[in-house]
Amino acid sequence: MNRLFSNALLILAVALLAVLGAGQTLGADVAPPAPTPTAEIDSLDTAFSVSTPVHSIIEANGRYYIGGNFSDVAGEPQAFLAALDVVTGQLDPNFRPTIVSTSDIDRRGVRTMALSPDGNDLYIGGYFTEVNNEFRSRIAKLDAITGEVDLSFNPSADAVVEALATDGVSVWVGGAFESLNGATSPHVAKLDATTGAAVAGWDTYTNSNVHDLHIEGSDLYLAGNFTKIGPFVLDGAGVPTFDAALTVDRVARADLATGAVIADANGIDAEWNPQAQHRVLDIDVAVDGSLVYLAGAGPKLDGGNSLRAIDATTGDVVWRRVNAGDYQAIAVT
Repeated sequence: MNRLFSNALLILAVALLAVLGAGQTLGADVAPPAPTPTAEIDSLDTAFSVSTPVHSIIEANGRYYIGGNFSDVAGEPQAFLAALDVVTGQLDPNFRPTIVSTSDIDRRGVRTMALSPDGNDLYIGGYFTEVNNEFRSRIAKLDAITGEVDLSFNPSADAVVEALATDGVSVWVGGAFESLNGATSPHVAKLDATTGAAVAGWDTYTNSNVHDLHIEGSDLYLAGNFTKIGPFVLDGAGVPTFDAALTVDRVARADLATGAVIADANGIDAEWNPQAQHRVLDIDVAVDGSLVYLAGAGPKLDGGNSLRAIDATTGDVVWRRVNAGDYQAIAVT
């Protein structure tokens, strides 16, 4: 991925816009209709080019914040995190944080970002170990304008942070980690947005990686490779077990405040369970809240490589589009 935006992501965004506008309900194995182009896409200046993949993009404060495993932007050294002017694509000289990532696979850097609602605070997660000469293990909070590290926020994670979401009061964290703040916290945590301390009362965790988190109203949507969600206990070897947790299929919806898993509309099942057969890499919600979109990986012939629209109330599949490879990102407008 040598440019900030890939053609595939842009086409997907236009396709979703067309489907939402049409308001059609299609069978589970029927793809949405081919979209009618609704806008031109400006050609991209070479200033947007980066050396290696971009994993996360946020537009705010007149900038595109980009995070990934790149080492330079438009030929200028700037590793893993950068801010670009939305008009010119030039690097913002006032936002130049220095990030050190020592992962043994291409120094994979920043994997995810979340911005506070007021636009002042930028939370970053990934594989890094240092930000602006301050030790930060895979998660950090920066001033979104200057790039300075918030010294009061330092919840160290023992493995990669892949997902972040914030409402300005709390920060929800997901990934491959087993501990956060030195305490066992399998793959999910809810933290105080100011101090980074774990929020009391949260007792929802997963038995495998969380790849994405999305806040929608009072709900938190979780997507990943997990099959259990809920409380855990440590066995004799100190390994988390999920005997009392609910069985789900890589997607779940929980109460934003407590972490309690949401029941379906009929109140019959104890969980809202769309039953994704393989890893879900990204999740987003329609503007009116009626549909949840899942970007999936896995073998094409076994229910993978699919983009699905899920009924937000029942969890039923409304439509599905199958691709020759993984769907990795969704943008709904």
